[in-house]
Amino acid sequence: MTNKHKQLAPLGRPTGHRELDIVSTFMLHCCHANFEEATKLTNVNMNKDQIQSFFNQSLNFGPFQGIKDATVIGNGHIYLTVLHNTDLQWVFWVNKQQGRIGGWDFRKPGNFRKPTENGQRIIDILESSTQHLQQQSLEIKSLPLNHHFNVSKVLRLQWSTPITNDRDLMSDGNLELILPPDRPFQRHGSFYVLSPQQGVTILGKYNRNCNTYIALQLPRPLPSSITYALDIFFSPQPITSNHYNDQWELSKDDPSQYLGITTHTSAKIDPFHPKIIEIRNEILRGKENYTILEKAKVIARWVGDIPYEMIKPGMQWPTLEQYLSSGFRYVECGGHALFFVMLCRSAGIPARRLFHPCLDAHTKKFGSHCIAEFYDSTHGWIPVDATEKFDEHNSGQWLRIPMSTPGLLPTGFALTVESMDGHEKHAINAKHNNTLQDCHIECLADYCPNININQNNNQNNNNSGPPSS
Repeated sequence: MTNKHKQLAPLGRPTGHRELDIVSTFMLHCCHANFEEATKLTNVNMNKDQIQSFFNQSLNFGPFQGIKDATVIGNGHIYLTVLHNTDLQWVFWVNKQQGRIGGWDFRKPGNFRKPTENGQRIIDILESSTQHLQQQSLEIKSLPLNHHFNVSKVLRLQWSTPITNDRDLMSDGNLELILPPDRPFQRHGSFYVLSPQQGVTILGKYNRNCNTYIALQLPRPLPSSITYALDIFFSPQPITSNHYNDQWELSKDDPSQYLGITTHTSAKIDPFHPKIIEIRNEILRGKENYTILEKAKVIARWVGDIPYEMIKPGMQWPTLEQYLSSGFRYVECGGHALFFVMLCRSAGIPARRLFHPCLDAHTKKFGSHCIAEFYDSTHGWIPVDATEKFDEHNSGQWLRIPMSTPGLLPTGFALTVESMDGHEKHAINAKHNNTLQDCHIECLADYCPNININQNNNQNNNNSGPPSS
């Protein structure tokens, strides 16, 4: 019996239907321009270049946004409704014995085929919860389709931000939003304005101090809120220091600015404080000839030995003087990053704090974890997490932003970079949405290279939604 309310798993995740899993993985490879892998899932007489040419024809109807629904037919046919700027229908035939795609076609609106044609028997219909974004959008960053960036996951982040009055606008009368930045392991896809649907003009994207901003022109009178979404592509590629410099070219800001005093933080970052200089001299004594990486490790070990202690309810975050006079009481992740940054700057190493998200498994709302990163001219900006006892062999502490929790969020997902001038605090969503934490998140695609395409189809499996994180 057909279940018309079963949820369709994100692209690439197991669905409970063998033929649909094959088609889903094929589509995912095509969307990520991995046509060589897509070819391995077919038995048609087409090479990877021919498959790429055919698939790219669908992009004339706008960027790929996801699968709206999938209909599984008993004879191996799979009907997909695919979201672009308009709906397209893809029809696949999978050879059940070979476990390979034997043919496919896509059709424009008005020319869709009916799954029940020629008496075909529908096994199942799976529907996606993905919103079809027909509102205006901006392709703010093309996905780099090269060997440096292999996509593992595509997330859609959606926010709704209140607009209280003209004071929420920039001096030119436009609106500024801060978004998660382009980073070595995350790349922007498309930015969408969902509401209001009329009168909003996307003026463009710009980068400042390694953060990403979107400028919008709003209608008058001002709407009470604005709802928008961003698609982000993630790569699972392990990082090595010898190619860090190339990837960190995205920052495009002057590292030397991160050597001075930062005053807009709750505890001032003052690398010239006498106590900070005293600590620097003590821990780096005899290590003057160390490289920047070696000095950063020494500093991280010292900072990691400071006990972790959260502030008590009702307390304010300590100032720098309170941290020092109390013998480093109430130092949590932000405090550990603060002292790492100060000591690095005091030693002549550019450094700054970085925030990355943790996601509550029940509320799907962000909390954030604070780490640091320092700059080396050979390698670029290198993340360090000295919140606990430092181990340079722990990839979650050295050379890589820690694993987000739970697994829905990829390793290396960065929210914001702390600038010297605090500009990131002035964006409207930083004022009203707790710095990007009030966000709905949805997985559009999850690359699962270990799918067994020869597995037996279990048609009685009613648990075909996305696996829990």
